[in-house]
Amino acid sequence: MNSFRTILSIVGLTLFLTIPSHLFAGTFTAVVSGDWTSSLTWGGAAPATTITTDDVIVISAGVTVNLNTDVEINHPSAILIINGGLSSNQNNLTVTAGTCQGIGTMTIQEFQLGANATFSLTGQTTVETLVNFSSQILASTLITVENEIRLETGVLQIGLGTTLALESEATIEVVSGTLIQASGILNLGGEINLVYSGNSIGTGLELTAGTIQNVTINLTTTNATVTLNDDLVINGTLTLTQGILELDGNNLTLNGNITAAGSGSISLHPNSDIAFNSQISSILNITAGQETSGDFVLNGQVILNSELEIGGNLMLQSGVLTLNGFDLTLNGSSLATGTGAIAGNVDSDISLMGSDPSSTLVFATGLEVVNDFNLNGNITLGSDINVTGSLNLMTGTLTLSGNDLEISGNINGSGSGTISSDANADITISTAGNAGVIVFT
Repeated sequence: MNSFRTILSIVGLTLFLTIPSHLFAGTFTAVVSGDWTSSLTWGGAAPATTITTDDVIVISAGVTVNLNTDVEINHPSAILIINGGLSSNQNNLTVTAGTCQGIGTMTIQEFQLGANATFSLTGQTTVETLVNFSSQILASTLITVENEIRLETGVLQIGLGTTLALESEATIEVVSGTLIQASGILNLGGEINLVYSGNSIGTGLELTAGTIQNVTINLTTTNATVTLNDDLVINGTLTLTQGILELDGNNLTLNGNITAAGSGSISLHPNSDIAFNSQISSILNITAGQETSGDFVLNGQVILNSELEIGGNLMLQSGVLTLNGFDLTLNGSSLATGTGAIAGNVDSDISLMGSDPSSTLVFATGLEVVNDFNLNGNITLGSDINVTGSLNLMTGTLTLSGNDLEISGNINGSGSGTISSDANADITISTAGNAGVIVFT
């Protein structure tokens, strides 16, 4: 009987000794510099690479631990104390749950903060990528992100005493998280790029933090929106892959071009001005039913891919607005042209519904053609025009100013509008049959 008990005891002890040590809480202290997985670094057993108990891991001052493998801390009571250094050129640290603290430094590839993580390392932290899933207030920390901040969920607040620095050309990707500047500092080393890749969301600190180079809209569904909460100036490329950029009363200035490779579009707003300042041709996709802007300023090349209605002023300062078979409606009072022009199309209607006598309509050379031309105001031609559809002079005066008018469609003379001609302007009517009634001023 005693022999049997002895055998059971030996078996039990053997089973106990074979259970992995990381299943039990413990304290691990790095005493010499070395790899995370090396027992020599810790003067005994090394901590696990996935920590699911309330372990306390201490990297002593003057000691640097090489993160030679990915490590995850995933227990609310687990603590990683870095008083020395934690470094790696290719591995990641994930704090899903638990605390990362200390007065030392951390230089690693990727650092993830989970929903139940706390980060309070007061020394220098340098990472290629910072990923946030938590509602986190960064306090008294110095973090440099060399490549990307990815805001998955939660709210990342830059709190008192914290400096969050982004290197030049770094990217802020907004999935469904938010970046807030509480009382800390967001320091940008140069231009940044923005990527929106989640569901519908409003813009945050990333929009006003500094100079924006490129913006990518690639949301999870075609109807998801990125709603501007501030004006947006883009110096590089706006890429509309999927989803809607909703101006919502804020202004959009594009100093680069638009890449409309997918189904993405811009939702205009009557109180939002839009300006294009690039000689690179941009295809403008506008959300159906949201085609009305405030002022429309052109210093470049824009090709319409949908209807456009301008509630404010159309200012063609330079470049060409190509109608591309879509209709242009000007409800504002002014159409101003510097050296800019409109490239007409036989399938495009132009409606000038409130223009004043100082407005001038100029077509690009060789593209002086429209389908229907609707005038409810006063306009002066700055080039020839060929109306292939209907010339509708509802009110006001069409002043030829020495330019030629060709009507190969019909004339709707039911309105009170007139044509003001002169000795240098030719009028050609090439309609087969009855063209209608023409009225001169």
